[in-house]
Amino acid sequence: MNRIFRFLRNTGEKIRLTHPLIQIVAFCAFAALLSAAFIHAAAPPRAIRSVFYYPDTLTKKTRIEARHLPRQKTADDRLVRYVEELLLGPIEEDRDPLFSGRVSLKSAFIRGRDAYIDLSAEALERGEKEIPWPDARDLFLKNVFTNFAKIARIYIYIDGVEVYGGTSANAESKK
Repeated sequence: MNRIFRFLRNTGEKIRLTHPLIQIVAFCAFAALLSAAFIHAAAPPRAIRSVFYYPDTLTKKTRIEARHLPRQKTADDRLVRYVEELLLGPIEEDRDPLFSGRVSLKSAFIRGRDAYIDLSAEALERGEKEIPWPDARDLFLKNVFTNFAKIARIYIYIDGVEVYGGTSANAESKK
């Protein structure tokens, strides 16, 4: 063991005495790696973790899915992206979607602490296997309130007609 240690120490001394250029290059490479690691750790993530609630197919209990959505520049864009993803339905096969696959988002935006979401007319059409409208609406509200903490009230429109409006996050959390 002493022999190995002595060899490494002698080699290090020889490099230090005979190859200062190697030392400079090694130091610069180490500094570059350290800087890159720091920038990577300090930079904001490219995706935001979002939580989705869907009913279980068999038990009808609410189940959670987590997805990473791309970072958006504005809160309005983030709301649009989130609702579009929510309307696509669950990833897991043992969960039911809130709405049929034909439902689309017409518009969504945030003004102050209120969110306004306009869905297509298909949102009210319920098939045999789809959950009832009040349950779908309540889970929809829970999804948005959970992922957008600054929103105080949500107004839901279907084809431009208000069908649900003004419930606050506090009233929703008591359910």
